[in-house]
Amino acid sequence: MGNVPSAVKHCLSYQQLLREHLWIGDPGAGVLPAPVQATQLPGLPEYVKIVEVGPRDGLQNEKTIVPTNIKIELINQLSQTGLSVIEVTSFVSAKWVPQMADHTEVMKGIDQRPGVHYPVLTPNLQGFHRAVAAGASEVSVFGAASESFSRKNINCSIGESMDKFEAVIKSARHMNIPVRGYVSCALGCPYEGNIAPDKVAEVSKKLYGMGCYEISLGDTIGVGTPGNMKKMLESVMKEIPLSALAVHCHDTYGQALANILTALQMGISVVDSSVSGLGGCPYAKGATGNVATEDVIYMLNGLGINTGVNLYKVMEAGNFICMAVNKTTNSKVAQASFNVGIE
Repeated sequence: MGNVPSAVKHCLSYQQLLREHLWIGDPGAGVLPAPVQATQLPGLPEYVKIVEVGPRDGLQNEKTIVPTNIKIELINQLSQTGLSVIEVTSFVSAKWVPQMADHTEVMKGIDQRPGVHYPVLTPNLQGFHRAVAAGASEVSVFGAASESFSRKNINCSIGESMDKFEAVIKSARHMNIPVRGYVSCALGCPYEGNIAPDKVAEVSKKLYGMGCYEISLGDTIGVGTPGNMKKMLESVMKEIPLSALAVHCHDTYGQALANILTALQMGISVVDSSVSGLGGCPYAKGATGNVATEDVIYMLNGLGINTGVNLYKVMEAGNFICMAVNKTTNSKVAQASFNVGIE
Protein backbone atom coordinates (compact mmCIF):
# COMPACT_ATOMS: atom_id res chain seq x y z
CA MET A 1 0.00 0.00 0.00
CA GLY A 2 3.05 2.26 -0.40
CA ASN A 3 3.40 5.05 2.11
CA VAL A 4 -0.24 5.04 3.24
CA PRO A 5 -0.33 6.01 6.94
CA SER A 6 -0.90 3.11 9.35
CA ALA A 7 -4.14 4.67 10.64
CA VAL A 8 -5.54 4.66 7.10
CA LYS A 9 -4.38 1.06 6.60
CA HIS A 10 -6.22 0.14 9.79
CA CYS A 11 -9.36 1.93 8.62
CA LEU A 12 -9.28 0.20 5.24
CA SER A 13 -8.74 -3.18 6.90
CA TYR A 14 -11.60 -2.49 9.28
CA GLN A 15 -13.92 -1.59 6.41
CA GLN A 16 -12.95 -4.81 4.60
CA LEU A 17 -13.73 -6.75 7.78
CA LEU A 18 -17.14 -5.09 7.96
CA ARG A 19 -17.80 -5.77 4.28
CA GLU A 20 -17.22 -9.47 4.95
CA HIS A 21 -19.36 -9.56 8.09
CA LEU A 22 -22.17 -7.32 6.85
CA TRP A 23 -22.56 -8.83 3.36
CA ILE A 24 -21.53 -5.69 1.48
CA GLY A 25 -20.27 -5.97 -2.05
CA ASP A 26 -18.64 -3.49 -4.42
CA PRO A 27 -21.40 -0.91 -5.11
CA GLY A 28 -20.22 -0.67 -8.73
CA ALA A 29 -20.42 -4.39 -9.31
CA GLY A 30 -24.17 -4.56 -8.84
CA VAL A 31 -23.97 -7.97 -7.18
CA LEU A 32 -23.68 -8.67 -3.48
CA PRO A 33 -21.50 -11.64 -2.53
CA ALA A 34 -22.52 -14.09 0.14
CA PRO A 35 -21.12 -13.20 3.57
CA VAL A 36 -18.05 -14.94 4.87
CA GLN A 37 -19.61 -17.75 6.88
CA ALA A 38 -18.01 -18.69 10.17
CA THR A 39 -17.52 -22.32 11.06
CA GLN A 40 -20.69 -23.49 12.73
CA LEU A 41 -20.40 -24.40 16.39
CA PRO A 42 -21.65 -27.87 17.34
CA GLY A 43 -25.09 -28.18 18.91
CA LEU A 44 -26.60 -25.18 17.15
CA PRO A 45 -29.24 -25.14 14.38
CA GLU A 46 -27.97 -24.82 10.80
CA TYR A 47 -30.70 -22.35 9.90
CA VAL A 48 -32.65 -19.82 11.97
CA LYS A 49 -35.86 -18.20 10.79
CA ILE A 50 -36.03 -14.52 11.69
CA VAL A 51 -39.53 -13.16 12.32
CA GLU A 52 -39.33 -9.41 11.78
CA VAL A 53 -41.79 -7.65 14.10
CA GLY A 54 -40.62 -4.05 13.62
CA PRO A 55 -43.54 -2.71 11.57
CA ARG A 56 -45.99 -3.88 14.25
CA ASP A 57 -44.33 -4.42 17.63
CA GLY A 58 -41.62 -1.90 16.81
CA LEU A 59 -43.94 0.97 15.92
CA GLN A 60 -47.00 0.35 18.09
CA ASN A 61 -45.55 2.24 21.06
CA GLU A 62 -44.42 5.32 19.11
CA LYS A 63 -46.18 8.36 20.59
CA THR A 64 -46.23 10.26 17.30
CA ILE A 65 -48.38 8.62 14.64
CA VAL A 66 -46.16 7.27 11.85
CA PRO A 67 -47.63 8.10 8.41
CA THR A 68 -49.12 5.16 6.54
CA ASN A 69 -46.84 5.61 3.54
CA ILE A 70 -43.79 5.40 5.81
CA LYS A 71 -45.00 2.11 7.28
CA ILE A 72 -45.63 0.72 3.81
CA GLU A 73 -42.18 1.80 2.58
CA LEU A 74 -40.51 0.22 5.62
CA ILE A 75 -42.23 -3.10 4.95
CA ASN A 76 -41.38 -2.93 1.25
CA GLN A 77 -37.71 -2.32 2.08
CA LEU A 78 -37.68 -5.18 4.59
CA SER A 79 -39.25 -7.42 1.93
CA GLN A 80 -36.10 -7.01 -0.16
CA THR A 81 -33.68 -8.16 2.55
CA GLY A 82 -34.29 -11.90 2.40
CA LEU A 83 -36.51 -11.97 5.51
CA SER A 84 -39.15 -14.68 5.13
CA VAL A 85 -41.60 -13.37 7.77
CA ILE A 86 -42.55 -9.71 8.34
CA GLU A 87 -45.29 -8.90 10.83
CA VAL A 88 -47.23 -6.09 9.21
CA THR A 89 -49.73 -4.58 11.63
CA SER A 90 -52.34 -5.27 14.27
CA PHE A 91 -56.11 -5.33 13.74
CA VAL A 92 -56.90 -3.96 17.17
CA SER A 93 -59.18 -1.12 18.18
CA ALA A 94 -57.74 2.31 17.37
CA LYS A 95 -58.99 3.35 20.81
CA TRP A 96 -56.46 1.05 22.49
CA VAL A 97 -53.56 1.29 20.01
CA PRO A 98 -53.91 4.46 17.89
CA GLN A 99 -50.68 3.74 16.02
CA MET A 100 -52.31 0.72 14.35
CA ALA A 101 -55.50 2.54 13.25
CA ASP A 102 -54.39 2.39 9.59
CA HIS A 103 -54.06 -1.41 9.60
CA THR A 104 -56.28 -1.93 6.55
CA GLU A 105 -54.50 0.71 4.46
CA VAL A 106 -51.09 -0.70 5.36
CA MET A 107 -52.09 -4.30 4.62
CA LYS A 108 -53.56 -3.36 1.26
CA GLY A 109 -50.73 -0.99 0.38
CA ILE A 110 -47.65 -3.21 0.71
CA ASP A 111 -45.98 -5.05 -2.16
CA GLN A 112 -46.17 -8.70 -1.16
CA ARG A 113 -43.19 -10.61 -2.49
CA PRO A 114 -43.42 -14.33 -3.31
CA GLY A 115 -42.01 -16.49 -0.54
CA VAL A 116 -42.47 -13.85 2.16
CA HIS A 117 -45.15 -14.26 4.83
CA TYR A 118 -46.98 -11.17 6.12
CA PRO A 119 -48.83 -12.09 9.35
CA VAL A 120 -50.96 -9.64 11.33
CA LEU A 121 -52.18 -9.63 14.93
CA THR A 122 -55.88 -10.32 15.54
CA PRO A 123 -57.12 -10.20 19.15
CA ASN A 124 -60.63 -11.42 18.42
CA LEU A 125 -63.00 -12.66 15.73
CA GLN A 126 -63.92 -9.14 14.63
CA GLY A 127 -60.27 -8.25 14.09
CA PHE A 128 -59.72 -11.55 12.29
CA HIS A 129 -62.49 -10.89 9.74
CA ARG A 130 -61.20 -7.37 9.14
CA ALA A 131 -57.71 -8.72 8.58
CA VAL A 132 -58.92 -11.31 6.07
CA ALA A 133 -60.96 -8.68 4.24
CA ALA A 134 -57.80 -6.56 3.96
CA GLY A 135 -55.91 -9.45 2.36
CA ALA A 136 -54.18 -11.11 5.31
CA SER A 137 -53.31 -14.77 4.73
CA GLU A 138 -51.73 -15.44 8.13
CA VAL A 139 -52.65 -14.18 11.60
CA SER A 140 -51.42 -14.24 15.18
CA VAL A 141 -53.20 -14.26 18.53
CA PHE A 142 -51.51 -12.86 21.62
CA GLY A 143 -52.05 -14.18 25.12
CA ALA A 144 -50.11 -13.88 28.37
CA ALA A 145 -48.78 -16.06 31.15
CA SER A 146 -49.73 -13.31 33.63
CA GLU A 147 -53.34 -12.76 34.67
CA SER A 148 -52.73 -9.09 35.46
CA PHE A 149 -50.97 -8.41 32.17
CA SER A 150 -53.72 -10.17 30.22
CA ARG A 151 -56.32 -7.85 31.74
CA LYS A 152 -54.19 -4.75 31.08
CA ASN A 153 -53.15 -5.76 27.55
CA ILE A 154 -56.32 -7.25 26.07
CA ASN A 155 -58.90 -6.36 28.73
CA CYS A 156 -59.83 -9.91 29.73
CA SER A 157 -58.65 -12.80 31.87
CA ILE A 158 -56.42 -15.56 30.53
CA GLY A 159 -59.41 -17.91 30.44
CA GLU A 160 -61.57 -15.39 28.58
CA SER A 161 -58.74 -14.72 26.12
CA MET A 162 -58.51 -18.42 25.33
CA ASP A 163 -62.19 -18.48 24.43
CA LYS A 164 -61.66 -15.57 22.03
CA PHE A 165 -58.58 -17.17 20.50
CA GLU A 166 -60.38 -20.48 20.02
CA ALA A 167 -63.05 -18.73 17.94
CA VAL A 168 -60.36 -17.06 15.80
CA ILE A 169 -58.42 -20.30 15.32
CA LYS A 170 -61.55 -22.26 14.35
CA SER A 171 -62.49 -19.67 11.74
CA ALA A 172 -58.93 -19.57 10.45
CA ARG A 173 -58.83 -23.35 10.15
CA HIS A 174 -61.95 -23.32 7.94
CA MET A 175 -60.23 -20.79 5.68
CA ASN A 176 -56.85 -22.58 5.70
CA ILE A 177 -55.21 -19.57 7.35
CA PRO A 178 -52.29 -20.44 9.66
CA VAL A 179 -52.30 -18.98 13.16
CA ARG A 180 -49.30 -18.18 15.33
CA GLY A 181 -49.60 -17.78 19.09
CA TYR A 182 -47.79 -15.33 21.37
CA VAL A 183 -47.29 -15.79 25.10
CA SER A 184 -46.32 -12.51 26.78
CA CYS A 185 -44.52 -12.17 30.12
CA ALA A 186 -42.85 -15.58 29.78
CA LEU A 187 -39.92 -14.44 31.94
CA GLY A 188 -41.49 -11.77 34.12
CA CYS A 189 -44.44 -9.41 34.48
CA PRO A 190 -44.51 -5.68 35.31
CA TYR A 191 -47.43 -6.29 37.70
CA GLU A 192 -46.78 -9.76 39.15
CA GLY A 193 -43.00 -10.05 39.02
CA ASN A 194 -41.65 -13.55 38.43
CA ILE A 195 -43.80 -15.92 36.40
CA ALA A 196 -43.66 -19.65 37.11
CA PRO A 197 -42.36 -21.67 34.13
CA ASP A 198 -45.24 -24.14 34.47
CA LYS A 199 -47.71 -21.26 33.95
CA VAL A 200 -45.97 -20.39 30.68
CA ALA A 201 -46.10 -24.05 29.69
CA GLU A 202 -49.82 -24.25 30.55
CA VAL A 203 -50.80 -21.27 28.38
CA SER A 204 -48.51 -22.39 25.56
CA LYS A 205 -49.99 -25.90 25.61
CA LYS A 206 -53.53 -24.49 25.32
CA LEU A 207 -52.63 -22.35 22.31
CA TYR A 208 -50.79 -25.19 20.61
CA GLY A 209 -53.65 -27.57 21.33
CA MET A 210 -56.13 -25.17 19.73
CA GLY A 211 -54.13 -25.26 16.51
CA CYS A 212 -51.43 -22.56 16.61
CA TYR A 213 -48.61 -23.86 14.43
CA GLU A 214 -45.96 -21.93 16.36
CA ILE A 215 -45.73 -20.46 19.86
CA SER A 216 -43.59 -17.37 20.41
CA LEU A 217 -42.44 -17.00 24.02
CA GLY A 218 -42.01 -13.34 24.89
CA ASP A 219 -39.78 -11.69 27.47
CA THR A 220 -42.06 -8.66 27.27
CA ILE A 221 -40.21 -6.45 29.76
CA GLY A 222 -36.71 -7.76 29.04
CA VAL A 223 -35.93 -8.97 32.57
CA GLY A 224 -34.94 -12.51 31.61
CA THR A 225 -31.47 -14.01 31.96
CA PRO A 226 -29.99 -17.14 30.38
CA GLY A 227 -30.71 -18.98 33.63
CA ASN A 228 -34.46 -18.43 33.75
CA MET A 229 -34.71 -18.64 29.97
CA LYS A 230 -33.34 -22.18 30.25
CA LYS A 231 -35.74 -23.12 33.06
CA MET A 232 -38.74 -21.70 31.22
CA LEU A 233 -37.87 -23.48 27.96
CA GLU A 234 -37.29 -26.78 29.77
CA SER A 235 -40.81 -26.54 31.18
CA VAL A 236 -42.47 -25.58 27.88
CA MET A 237 -40.55 -28.20 25.88
CA LYS A 238 -42.18 -30.92 27.99
CA GLU A 239 -45.53 -29.89 26.50
CA ILE A 240 -44.76 -28.64 22.98
CA PRO A 241 -42.47 -29.91 20.19
CA LEU A 242 -39.23 -27.96 19.91
CA SER A 243 -39.92 -27.26 16.24
CA ALA A 244 -43.05 -25.30 17.19
CA LEU A 245 -41.31 -22.83 19.52
CA ALA A 246 -39.87 -19.35 19.01
CA VAL A 247 -38.38 -16.73 21.33
CA HIS A 248 -39.23 -13.03 21.43
CA CYS A 249 -36.76 -11.05 23.55
CA HIS A 250 -36.76 -7.43 24.62
CA ASP A 251 -33.42 -5.90 25.57
CA THR A 252 -34.31 -3.75 28.58
CA TYR A 253 -31.50 -5.19 30.73
CA GLY A 254 -29.12 -5.97 27.86
CA GLN A 255 -29.72 -9.72 28.10
CA ALA A 256 -31.52 -10.38 24.82
CA LEU A 257 -28.64 -11.80 22.76
CA ALA A 258 -27.48 -13.96 25.66
CA ASN A 259 -31.02 -15.26 26.10
CA ILE A 260 -31.34 -15.98 22.39
CA LEU A 261 -28.04 -17.85 22.38
CA THR A 262 -29.29 -19.95 25.29
CA ALA A 263 -32.45 -20.76 23.32
CA LEU A 264 -30.38 -21.71 20.26
CA GLN A 265 -28.26 -24.05 22.37
CA MET A 266 -31.48 -25.72 23.48
CA GLY A 267 -32.56 -26.24 19.88
CA ILE A 268 -34.81 -23.25 19.20
CA SER A 269 -34.54 -22.16 15.55
CA VAL A 270 -37.05 -19.28 15.30
CA VAL A 271 -36.23 -15.82 16.66
CA ASP A 272 -38.40 -12.69 16.69
CA SER A 273 -36.62 -9.35 16.36
CA SER A 274 -37.26 -5.75 15.38
CA VAL A 275 -35.33 -3.63 12.90
CA SER A 276 -33.25 -1.00 14.75
CA GLY A 277 -34.42 -2.46 18.05
CA LEU A 278 -37.63 -0.45 17.82
CA GLY A 279 -40.43 -1.32 20.19
CA GLY A 280 -41.83 -1.49 23.66
CA CYS A 281 -45.26 -2.27 25.01
CA PRO A 282 -48.02 0.23 25.91
CA TYR A 283 -48.97 -1.94 28.88
CA ALA A 284 -45.50 -2.85 30.17
CA LYS A 285 -44.07 0.26 31.80
CA GLY A 286 -40.30 0.48 31.45
CA ALA A 287 -40.04 -2.08 28.68
CA THR A 288 -37.63 -0.91 26.01
CA GLY A 289 -37.30 -2.12 22.46
CA ASN A 290 -37.11 -5.59 21.03
CA VAL A 291 -33.71 -7.03 20.32
CA ALA A 292 -32.42 -5.45 17.10
CA THR A 293 -32.67 -7.60 13.98
CA GLU A 294 -29.27 -6.31 12.86
CA ASP A 295 -27.60 -7.48 16.08
CA VAL A 296 -29.25 -10.90 15.95
CA ILE A 297 -28.16 -11.50 12.36
CA TYR A 298 -24.62 -10.34 13.08
CA MET A 299 -24.40 -12.82 15.96
CA LEU A 300 -25.89 -15.65 13.90
CA ASN A 301 -23.47 -14.96 11.05
CA GLY A 302 -20.62 -15.21 13.54
CA LEU A 303 -21.95 -18.54 14.78
CA GLY A 304 -22.03 -19.93 11.26
CA ILE A 305 -25.84 -20.08 11.27
CA ASN A 306 -27.64 -19.33 8.01
CA THR A 307 -30.57 -16.88 7.96
CA GLY A 308 -30.74 -16.00 4.27
CA VAL A 309 -30.96 -12.32 5.24
CA ASN A 310 -28.82 -9.50 3.86
CA LEU A 311 -27.68 -7.67 6.98
CA TYR A 312 -26.68 -4.46 5.24
CA LYS A 313 -30.07 -4.14 3.57
CA VAL A 314 -31.70 -4.54 6.98
CA MET A 315 -29.48 -1.73 8.28
CA GLU A 316 -30.58 0.46 5.38
CA ALA A 317 -34.24 -0.20 6.22
CA GLY A 318 -33.46 0.57 9.84
CA ASN A 319 -31.79 3.83 8.89
CA PHE A 320 -34.86 4.76 6.84
CA ILE A 321 -37.35 4.25 9.67
CA CYS A 322 -35.12 5.91 12.28
CA MET A 323 -34.83 9.02 10.13
CA ALA A 324 -38.58 8.96 9.52
CA VAL A 325 -39.45 8.84 13.23
CA ASN A 326 -36.47 10.97 14.30
CA LYS A 327 -34.88 8.32 16.50
CA THR A 328 -31.40 6.90 16.94
CA THR A 329 -31.10 3.22 16.15
CA ASN A 330 -30.82 0.87 19.12
CA SER A 331 -28.79 -1.58 17.04
CA LYS A 332 -25.19 -1.71 18.20
CA VAL A 333 -24.17 -3.17 14.84
CA ALA A 334 -25.81 -0.35 12.90
CA GLN A 335 -24.34 2.29 15.21
CA ALA A 336 -20.82 0.94 14.79
CA SER A 337 -21.04 0.22 11.06
CA PHE A 338 -22.63 3.45 9.93
CA ASN A 339 -20.23 5.46 12.11
CA VAL A 340 -17.18 4.23 10.16
CA GLY A 341 -18.61 5.52 6.89
CA ILE A 342 -19.33 2.36 4.93
CA GLU A 343 -20.01 3.40 1.35
